[in-house]
Amino acid sequence: MQLSSIDDNVPLLGADLLARLEAAWAAQGAPALALLAPGLTDDEMSEIVSPLGLHLPLEARIWWGWHDGAHWRPNNERTPERALGPSLQYMPLRDAVEDYLMDRQIFREVEGDPEPFRPAAYFPITRGTGPILCDCSVSEGAPTPIYYAHTHDSTPENMQTPIVRSFGEMVSWWIDALEDGIWRWDSSRESWTYSSEASDAPREAGGLL
Repeated sequence: MQLSSIDDNVPLLGADLLARLEAAWAAQGAPALALLAPGLTDDEMSEIVSPLGLHLPLEARIWWGWHDGAHWRPNNERTPERALGPSLQYMPLRDAVEDYLMDRQIFREVEGDPEPFRPAAYFPITRGTGPILCDCSVSEGAPTPIYYAHTHDSTPENMQTPIVRSFGEMVSWWIDALEDGIWRWDSSRESWTYSSEASDAPREAGGLL
């Protein structure tokens, strides 16, 4: 499904970006390709997130409708093989729901009220040094802003400004990282590597690379 945004400068996630992402993983020999789970239907996604009182925005439904993340190896060992890039897990939707509930519980216990630090509409997509979150409060079909909550610097202020304007823009950054050699799968070490020399500083600071 190829979608266009009302604002042509804000890319929405669609079949073209997902095909490029898969091709970039294949070019790297990323083992996550062999671990991809089947995609979820809209009804399945709604059932999984129903305890949260959230409705996933269109771009998030396209993401988990493509693949429901990647499986762990049969022995359930937490290895980098399931990662979509360095430090970023390709999370199934149920794992994202568990992260959402865990983070809100932690903020509730530490701060008393999680809302100023993590709005209820912010839902995790993946986790690096902190969670990367999409805004579930957008209107249907609109671009989905993406936020980054660094584990050691989660304040109400840094939750005000999105890092990228849409899920599609975030995925395009990941594609660039793979195609430009910022991210590389090192088969000899069986791990992802990150090239700081090739990095884009603003993107790196945003927590998406």
